[in-house]
Amino acid sequence: MNKLWIYFLFLTLSPSLLSAQGDSVTIKGKITSPTADPATKLSVSFTDYQGKRLGFSTPINDGSFEIKIPKQPRIVDATLRTIGKDPNANALQQVMRHPLNIFISEDDILIDGNSEELNLAQVKGGEENNEYNNLRQSTAGFVTQKNRLYRPILEGKVSAESTEGKIILEQLSQLGKKENDLQKNL
Repeated sequence: MNKLWIYFLFLTLSPSLLSAQGDSVTIKGKITSPTADPATKLSVSFTDYQGKRLGFSTPINDGSFEIKIPKQPRIVDATLRTIGKDPNANALQQVMRHPLNIFISEDDILIDGNSEELNLAQVKGGEENNEYNNLRQSTAGFVTQKNRLYRPILEGKVSAESTEGKIILEQLSQLGKKENDLQKNL
């Protein structure tokens, strides 16, 4: 009797499961992490085309992840974040893990990046992601320099009010202007 019941459920649910898979987008890829606090989970959050806030998460196993989310008939902006092994990581550690913005529609997405600079990851999938990836990669050098410069202030090793801090802030300002100029040219 139990086998018959399981078979009945399988036949009944199979078509809906197959059509549900057709209504999803796959986001997958590789994320490298420092060994001190490796990324163990990836979260994806966005507001769908109907205005409903959605969030999903998936484990990162040996640097790889895959998650299925609902297709969107109109392009929506999504934010991806990595979560480290230590759930009690301090705010600074969480801030240093920069999120990645992507666009979700009907195309699968492939991501290759580093958990500490996820915002600079290579992204493929859909015209919007491909174009935004080109922009992101063209400004990656500026972003990396700004992150490196700002780190001592974030870590509290240098005060923003000190002479050294003011020099750092001026350098950050100059890099920001150069980055903006480059973005305007693209």
